[in-house]
Formats: sequence, C-alpha cells, structure tokens
Amino acid sequence: MLEVHNDGPSLPTPPPPPPPPPPSPSPPSTAATSSPVISVNPSLLAVILDSTAALLSLVRYYFDLTTQTLALLAALDLALGAAAHRHDQLRSVLDCFEEERMGNVGGEGVKTRYKETIAELRGFKEAGIR
Repeated sequence: MLEVHNDGPSLPTPPPPPPPPPPSPSPPSTAATSSPVISVNPSLLAVILDSTAALLSLVRYYFDLTTQTLALLAALDLALGAAAHRHDQLRSVLDCFEEERMGNVGGEGVKTRYKETIAELRGFKEAGIR
C-alpha cells in the first residue's frame, strides 16, 4: 500500500454554504385583500368592476381589429402577388411582340407574323378568367 504524507502547508477549507432562504409567506387570498375595500367603500368596488369591464371590452375590440387587420394584409399579399404575376405575363407578351416585330418572325399578315404574341395574349386572357 502506498502512503502519502503531506508535510507542507495545509490547504484552506472552503467556506460553508450559505443557509437556505426562509420560506416566503404565501400571498393573501383575494377575499382577504378585497374585504377592506368592500367594507370601506362599496361604490369604489363598483367603479373598479366597471373599469375592469370597460378594459376587457377594449382588449376584445383590439384583438378583433388585429384579426381583421391580419386578414386584410393576407388578402392584400395575395392580390399583390397576383398583380406581380400578371405584370410578368404582360412583360413576356411585350418581349415576344418586340422580337417578332424587329426580327420579322413569321410570314405575311398579322395572324402569321405575330403568332407567338397572339398565343401569349390568349394565355394572359385565360389566366385572367380563372
């Protein structure tokens, strides 16, 4: 068996842990808290309850408006997305028209010369009907 001797200075011992905090007192019940108010001034209680009802009504009104605002913003988002899509379709039609006009693609006559442009416009019209 191996023995260890420590002839040097001893290490300091750590301080003891702090004692646990005392238990907190339990909060008083609502009846115990409100009974002095009721006994002192009953009309004050009526004012408090009326203002609480008004505040609750205001909070409900706020959340109803928030819900309606979110619905409006969702509808606006869909409408703007559809408008952007239609804009892209029109840009495609105009680009096709410019290519056919400048390159003289197709034959003589409007129907043969601008065949791709007319097909793009029909697709745009059908997309608007849906």
